[in-house]
Amino acid sequence: MIRTGLLWPGREIDEEALSAADIAGNDSVNDFGTGPWLHFEDLVGPVPSAGKRLPSNRECLLPTVWDISVSRTRARPADVDSAAGVSSCLRSAWGTREVGLLDTVWSSELSATDGEAYDRFVATARGGHFSQTRAWAKVATAAKPFDARCFLARRDGRVAGAALILRTQAFGLMALPFAQVERGPVCDDPEQMPDVLGALLEQSRRHGIVRISVMPYWAGEAKPRVERLLKQRGFADVQSFRGRHARSLRLDLASLPADDPFAGSALAQVRHEIRRAERAGATARRGQEPDFIAFREMHKQLLRLEGKQPRAAVWYEALAEYYLPCEERGAMFVCEHEGNVVSAIFVARHGALATYVMGASSASELRFPKMVLPMANAITWAKENGVEVLDLGGIPMEGDRDAKRASIAHFKRGFSRTEITFVHEHVRWF
Repeated sequence: MIRTGLLWPGREIDEEALSAADIAGNDSVNDFGTGPWLHFEDLVGPVPSAGKRLPSNRECLLPTVWDISVSRTRARPADVDSAAGVSSCLRSAWGTREVGLLDTVWSSELSATDGEAYDRFVATARGGHFSQTRAWAKVATAAKPFDARCFLARRDGRVAGAALILRTQAFGLMALPFAQVERGPVCDDPEQMPDVLGALLEQSRRHGIVRISVMPYWAGEAKPRVERLLKQRGFADVQSFRGRHARSLRLDLASLPADDPFAGSALAQVRHEIRRAERAGATARRGQEPDFIAFREMHKQLLRLEGKQPRAAVWYEALAEYYLPCEERGAMFVCEHEGNVVSAIFVARHGALATYVMGASSASELRFPKMVLPMANAITWAKENGVEVLDLGGIPMEGDRDAKRASIAHFKRGFSRTEITFVHEHVRWF
């Protein structure tokens, strides 16, 4: 395993830090730049002893970060690549304060301890999202040119940030220098984002990535702060109409009547459509394993109509594996009419938030909205299970004139008109 400590110029080397890294006294010192700092060629020599100072800022024209890397002689190359532990002393982009060491892990398979810490943090952090969970990784990579890596950052033993990184692959074998973090990296507080993002960028460069896209899951007052930080870190806003949505509608489930969520005036239009569907003989229920076959056919048909390639069978299998075994992750809801499944939706649960993920319906013309009963069932299910807010998924950005996206947004506005905007997708090239 490799352990690394990053120290500011002129700062005294800490005896405890050297001891924790298992420095024997004859390894190497490597000097490299991060972010706006100077970049120097690697410098090989004996590891400095505790108490020795690194060059001061007068000797280096700009602040320089020194990297003390320690490698155990019996470590296998695979261990070094998949379980690199890194400690970083980073300066916040929102100020001039120095922050404590960040111990980070970048791995395809986390240890039991790290895995539990990762899952617990993503599940409870205010900036968490279901697409950043390890359980979602199989869906995110199934039949797609991605390989998943987990990033975990700790300060003083406590998790400060996490990210599920999808690295692009060629032919399923060769890693390309491109990566994306959907709805991440995850932090519990935007104030932690500068340090976590800095450590993520440092690790990305260490692993040969030259382009990384991120989309931290923050809205409201935190949104401009996080986007300002991303700009300071060299990221560019690349949000597009066809990209991951940055605008949504949310339904406050806590405000709905407990005995009948559709009894009040808030969902009067939905109540009318529910009765219309029921009069036509439609019913809705929780989805089961056989229903994935019907969903797959409807979804493939939808993709063809949009001019897209159908998904491989392994993707639908991964989706079933995510939803069927664990209700805590979410649920599938279907609408039946005359013995046939005519629509299906998937809702993911993440703490007190449930999110509409995707849906598909048959091409048959019916006398009622095919998606209304599954959505109504999802609302009832979410409220019964203690969910406080239902995110209805993406709606078009301002200026988007796409007719299909506008039609979907019109349907969703029947459930809620409360809009929310998220941090846009941002990209940085190294």
